[in-house]
Amino acid sequence: MAPALYRDQALYLQLLREQLPSAVRTVLTALLTADQGVRLDVLDARSRQVFQAKIETLVQRCCSLLTVEQLMELSRQIEREHLVRRLQAQRALLDDRPTTDEAPGGGESSASIALSLTPPIDQPELLQGLLPPTPESPASQPAASSDAADDDDDGSAPESDDLATLRSLFAMAGQVMASGAALSDAISEAEQEDATTDADQLDADSDRLLPSLPLDLLHWMDGQDQALMRRLRNLSHAINVELMRAQLMHSLLPISLLDAALTGQLETLPSVSNLLRLRVPLPTAPAGHWVDLTGVLLRPADLEFDRIDLRRSRSRLRHRRRQLLTMVRQQRHWQRRATTRQVQQQWWPSPSNPPLDQS
Repeated sequence: MAPALYRDQALYLQLLREQLPSAVRTVLTALLTADQGVRLDVLDARSRQVFQAKIETLVQRCCSLLTVEQLMELSRQIEREHLVRRLQAQRALLDDRPTTDEAPGGGESSASIALSLTPPIDQPELLQGLLPPTPESPASQPAASSDAADDDDDGSAPESDDLATLRSLFAMAGQVMASGAALSDAISEAEQEDATTDADQLDADSDRLLPSLPLDLLHWMDGQDQALMRRLRNLSHAINVELMRAQLMHSLLPISLLDAALTGQLETLPSVSNLLRLRVPLPTAPAGHWVDLTGVLLRPADLEFDRIDLRRSRSRLRHRRRQLLTMVRQQRHWQRRATTRQVQQQWWPSPSNPPLDQS
């Protein structure tokens, strides 16, 4: 299936490259004529030619990157970005773990958490920062407190066995988590080196352009779709920036809003194909005041809606995907059977174990 899948994907991208310039002109026409042509008088003839040349350059540059090989490279970059984000999230969780710091008086600080099976009534030192000072308490006698601190520095006030045990457990857990973070860094570096090696091998050997297993092929198709959406999103943002520079738009949609619209996390207003309209509240205005934002957002679904040959090509890709899903289920079934057989042969090689059904 890999050669046929490659041909279908290459044909889809070829049709997309042919339609993209006309789709950009159509959406810009709809944007400029949305206010009855008021924006057409903003630019003179010279500025209009410069703006059109910039848009054509952006579209041609994006079309040159809409190939199977370029999307594969971008897909690998997106996977590395996701890996880095996961590692950063893990490090943030490790850095935010609670610690048991000692207070200047020798007890636990108010921000730390101490766990013990002993009731608090039997540990009055834990309540020093919570109860109000009394004449008999050490807080009302600074001189005695300083003397007690000096005695504690000399080691004359040993702490309880429970607290010492818990502190040692927390220290051991912190060392294990730190070693886990170091292991994650090593894994990240190893995966980046493996990705670079795979890219070199793909450039050197064209016969191994696509994976051979169904599950890997399915991941390859998902990576192609993600990379295509990233290319079109970058082109949309660049066009919006040029519209802003030419004073044809008064607000610029951030990339985060474009990504949220692509993933369906935002409720959009009805508009023509490849045009994004949002209604967002004003942060400084009272409740009930909204503002409409408009921008270009090229989406594969809108491009396919406007051209029937793109829809047919996408239908063939969906058919390939359904076939791959069936093959993935078969692959996982036989992998489980092979693992079970390996366990039976290596761990319990006795006649009491019946052989697996060969049917």
